[in-house]
Order: sequence, then C-alpha cells, then structure tokens
Amino acid sequence: MCDNEPGSGYNLPAGCTDAAIDRHFGEGKPTCAECKRMVECCCDYGICEVEFDRAYAEEFGTGDAENSSFGAMWALEWIPNHMRDMQEAACETFESY
Repeated sequence: MCDNEPGSGYNLPAGCTDAAIDRHFGEGKPTCAECKRMVECCCDYGICEVEFDRAYAEEFGTGDAENSSFGAMWALEWIPNHMRDMQEAACETFESY
C-alpha cells in the first residue's frame, strides 16, 4: 500500500500530488502579503500603497499640502474602508520584494 502514496508524506490517493492540490486551491500565485507595496495594518489586513497614493493624489493633488493635518484626517477615514485581505491573490500592480 505504501507504494501508492506520493512522496509528500501525506495520505493522498494514488496519482494525487501536492502540486495538484496547490493548483486546485490557487496556491503558487502571489498574494498581497508578498507585494512590497502592501502596508500591513493588523491581522493579515493592510492597505495597498499604490491605491492609497492614487486616492490621495485625487483628493489633494500631487504637490505638498500646506496643512498636513487635513491629509492625516482624510487618511484616518480612508484607511478602514480600503483594507485588503493580504491572503488574497495579488492585483496587476504586484511588485515582488
């Protein structure tokens, strides 16, 4: 019976490999957590730096703000509504470390 088990050490049916299981569940694709632009906030949730920068530029432009407290207050409201699960598949702006 041991001859039918793959070398993974798991009790899998004959012909079933770790790689096949990983492919089925989407393993091997990069996640947000692996992106250097992800800023972790808490408990595997974070914000995308790219998304934040775009939203900030739309709100305040690209120049230096005269009063940074407005930007800070805006960010405090924006961040909780734009948190991402860092275990999700990465988007098209993914950048590896």
